Amino acid sequence: MASARTGVIAPYGPDLVAEFPADRTVHEGQDPHLVRFLRVRDDLTARQVPPFGS
Repeated sequence: MASARTGVIAPYGPDLVAEFPADRTVHEGQDPHLVRFLRVRDDLTARQVPPFGS
């Protein structure tokens, strides 16, 4: 993401882990269910969590 003032690209990554209930149901390429936020997981880092769907 480039800063409007400097034009410098500053890479960033995930800082928080959020928990939400979800299933893997896909209908015509889209998730047909609403996703609801449960909580922030302060006990986990982003590196400790596998990518969604793996």
